[in-house]
Amino acid sequence: MESNVKKTLWSLVVVLILSSALAAKEPYKANDSILFEVPQAAKVMDVSTNGTNVSCCYTLETDGVLSTKVDYYLCVDGQTFGPFDMVSTIMKGDYDAPSSDAELRSVSKRLTDNYHQTYCVYFAEKDKSRFLFDGTSQREIDESIDNVIYLGNHKLLYKVSKDGRYYINDNARSLGPFKNVKWYKNGSDGDKIAILGTNDEGDTLYYENTVIGPYSSISNIQFSNDSKILSYVIDDENRGSYICAGTERLGPYEEIGQASFSADSKVLAFWYRINDSWYIQRKTTTFGPFVGDGLLIFNSDNSTIAYSVEQQNTTSVYVNDTLIVTCEDIIDVSFIPNTHDIAYISGSDYNWQINVSNDKYGPFMHVSSLDFLPNTNEVIFASIGNGELLHIGKNAHKIPVGVKPDYTHFIDSQFYDVFLAIANTVHTKDGRAVSYGTPSNSFVIMNDRTYIGTIFNDSIYFSENNQIKKR
Repeated sequence: MESNVKKTLWSLVVVLILSSALAAKEPYKANDSILFEVPQAAKVMDVSTNGTNVSCCYTLETDGVLSTKVDYYLCVDGQTFGPFDMVSTIMKGDYDAPSSDAELRSVSKRLTDNYHQTYCVYFAEKDKSRFLFDGTSQREIDESIDNVIYLGNHKLLYKVSKDGRYYINDNARSLGPFKNVKWYKNGSDGDKIAILGTNDEGDTLYYENTVIGPYSSISNIQFSNDSKILSYVIDDENRGSYICAGTERLGPYEEIGQASFSADSKVLAFWYRINDSWYIQRKTTTFGPFVGDGLLIFNSDNSTIAYSVEQQNTTSVYVNDTLIVTCEDIIDVSFIPNTHDIAYISGSDYNWQINVSNDKYGPFMHVSSLDFLPNTNEVIFASIGNGELLHIGKNAHKIPVGVKPDYTHFIDSQFYDVFLAIANTVHTKDGRAVSYGTPSNSFVIMNDRTYIGTIFNDSIYFSENNQIKKR
């Protein structure tokens, strides 16, 4: 009898322990899928994906008498490549060098917004040999390859330098030679690309089966949000500047500034200068005149625009034709989602403040552009000042050592410090996770914990206990 009672008690204890263990599980943990594992002694450097193939870079250290040897490995869907002497991404941003502060901010906004893309393309070196990985395969590459972009389906576009000239090769065609060449892609997972080649006769734009130019200059190249329309500005030396969108063309103007598509891609608003005054054209509505130009954005329901105007020693922000604020300098303007209200960053070099409705954050030495969590509209941004922090609403999370993206070298090797020193953030649609960094150097915050990982197509890929997981 006593034996049966003991057995019953032990059974109850086991049930209670199991129940407690199950109750202690983290939210979403039951939805984790283990994609592959890396050696226990490995240090995972990053986790990235192009939506089809998941990869990570990790290191293994070997202690010697005089030094510690570090070997780099790539693991793509469980297949391991290496060891290598070095592994990195070779993605670069191709943007025109800004000629003014307003253009710098426009360029930097596009650069940081577009750069948080994960192509799963790595560059590796071993004993002076160079290798390229496009997701599943390894190929040795020539020294002349200057830049590579991933187009999906394991298709790469190469920029090759030879005898002081550049060529573009996508294994189906070759364009060139050019004195300089740039490309523009329709988002991180898009499959459309426009190629801009520059020679003595001017700029020529190649898009699908269309050749545009040559003209004195072609600039401000961008895709609409639905990727159906390519817009660009052409400068005719004798006639002036024109803005083009699909088959439409407006002008001539003395100069054309920033252009922005509405969220539904049905409207393209743009800055232009005529008779030394600046205006904004939004279909049949004209705003202005102003003494300078600046940023230009639409709100989410496409009904309202906000823009900044630089004048003398101040910057003003308007919503449609209503003046909202004037201060010394403003480097970013955003609409709070699903509202007609704006958030903005104000201040001066190394002294920036975040303004979101009645809430203010700062001052900080450097700040990223602003983002917002869905449903709650909590602001998200990164800052450097009192440490390196990722802010999610009122909460600030310390940025892990080593995750400090620097975009300054992406614009014709010119050094721009304040606005380009920090990456932007990416979040899941439900707001449960936020990612910060670049594809080869990023982390994810979820459930108030920090992981090495990234967010792609609303899925979270991260490293935990030497396992690469998807949530």
